Amino acid sequence: MPTGHEFTAQEKLLIFKVIRFCEQEKTGPIIPLYNVVERIAKMLDISETSVKRLKKEMNELIQQQQTELEEEQKRKQQEERELAENKRQLRSQTKLDSASQDRSTFSKPKRLHRRQSHTGSLAAAKNHSSIPRSYSPQKKDNSGRPMLMLSEHAKDMIR
Repeated sequence: MPTGHEFTAQEKLLIFKVIRFCEQEKTGPIIPLYNVVERIAKMLDISETSVKRLKKEMNELIQQQQTELEEEQKRKQQEERELAENKRQLRSQTKLDSASQDRSTFSKPKRLHRRQSHTGSLAAAKNHSSIPRSYSPQKKDNSGRPMLMLSEHAKDMIR
């Protein structure tokens, strides 16, 4: 990246799409690309080091999204286990209660039904090859040249 230049989130999204396309076409039969980084640099008119940095950032974002998705799936599985365990405890309590009750009544005990949510298929249906959303650029201290300091004489000349 040029010194002092930051890409906006929209520019990064476009660059990520171009990088993803070029990476997919690298081994494809349509356009064999042997030097992906150089071609991307030529297409976007940026340096090869900028392309490498952007590819690294894209891979980090994809990795972060995957870990977040895995954590969410683990959390949902844990909740399902807890619900199943609570269900077993409730069933064992109702069996003990019904055994201790008088058997002279012929009324059937009510069963507890719970709706089971099927969120596993939802997570599996999500496309893992989606383009990651980039963070907005954050300017660092003095990216680019240092601030200009005008003398009193120069300030008077401007006025």
